[in-house]
Amino acid sequence: PGRSQERKQMSNNQIIAALGQMGRKEQFRLITTLEIQPNSTLVAKKTAYTRRAQPHLLQLVRNYDTIQAYIQKKTSDVALAGIIKKTNNALYFEYIDGDSAETLLLDVIIKNDQKRAKQIIKDIFDAIDLFTRPVGEASGGDAPDFLADIKRMQDEKMMRTAILDCNFDNFVYGKKLTLIDYEWVFPATIPSDLIKTRALVNFFERYFDALSFVASPNRPFLQINAHTALLVPEFIASAYKDLLSKEAITRFVNFEHGFQQFVNGRSGQAKTDLQYHTILVNYCRPTMPDSFMHNQNDIRRLEQETSELKEENAELRQKLQDILESRSWKLLQRVQGAKGRLGKLFKP
Repeated sequence: PGRSQERKQMSNNQIIAALGQMGRKEQFRLITTLEIQPNSTLVAKKTAYTRRAQPHLLQLVRNYDTIQAYIQKKTSDVALAGIIKKTNNALYFEYIDGDSAETLLLDVIIKNDQKRAKQIIKDIFDAIDLFTRPVGEASGGDAPDFLADIKRMQDEKMMRTAILDCNFDNFVYGKKLTLIDYEWVFPATIPSDLIKTRALVNFFERYFDALSFVASPNRPFLQINAHTALLVPEFIASAYKDLLSKEAITRFVNFEHGFQQFVNGRSGQAKTDLQYHTILVNYCRPTMPDSFMHNQNDIRRLEQETSELKEENAELRQKLQDILESRSWKLLQRVQGAKGRLGKLFKP
C-alpha cells in the first residue's frame, strides 16, 4: 500500500525540471527533479537511481543534521533548505524562493557594481567561515584519500566538517542566505581557503565567455591561465590574490582531480607543477594564447598516452604472471630441465 500510494503521488506531481547524474559511480547516482505538487507548492526531489545509491541518498539526512547543529550554535543569517519528506527511495526538500548568489554575482559584475559584488563574495565566504574551527582543535572522523592527501599550510584555518557544496550556485538569497545542496559532506577537516578557491575558480571558469564582452580600459580584468582560463575583474583578483595564486589553484586542481575520481571513477594524472601565468586584459573578447592552448593540448595528449601505456603495461604484466603460474609453463620448465640433464649425461 505504501509503495502504490507513493507511485500515485508521483504521478500527480508535475515535473518542471530534471537532472540525472549518470556519469557518476553507480552508488552515487541520483536524479534531481523540481516538481509542482497537487497543492501547487514547489518541491525539490532527489531520488536514488538504483538500490546501490540509496545509502548515499540517505546520507543527505545525516549531512543536514550535522550542518544544522553547527548553525544552531551560532547567531547566523545562514540557513539550510529543509527536508520535508523522506521515503525509501526519495527525499523531498523545501523550495527556496529567491535569487541564486551565482546569478546575482554575475549580474553585478556585468553592471560594474563593485560594492555589491564584494558583498556577495563576502557573504558566501562568511558562510564558509561559519564552520571554521579554532587552530589546534581535534579533527573529525576518517577521511577519503582525496581529503587526507590535501596539502595543508601551518596554522591554516580548517572547516570542522568538509562541506564541499559551497559554490555560489548552491546558495540562494531567500529570507536568509540558504545553502540548498549539501550532498558532499565528510566527517573530516578541510582548509577553508581551498573551498573558497573552489568557489571562485568554478564561477570564473564557467563565465569566461560572458565576462569576455565586459573588459575595457576602464574595467580591467585579470586573465589567469592555469588548468583552464579564468577571467576575473581586477578588483576581485586584487582582493583575493592569495586564493587565486599558483599555489592555491594547483592545490585546488589536485583536490578536484581526487574528488572527481572518487565520484566518477575517472582516472587521470594529478598536476604537481601547474603551468600558470596571468595577463591584464582591458579589451573586449580576450582569448587564451595560442601557445598556451597548444601546450595544454600537448599535455592532455601526453597524459592520455601515459595513462594508456600504464594500463597496457599492467595488462602485459598480468598476462606474464598468468603464464608463469600456469600448469603448462611449469611442465615445460620440467621438460627443459630434463633435457638439460640428459644432454650433460650423454655429452662426449
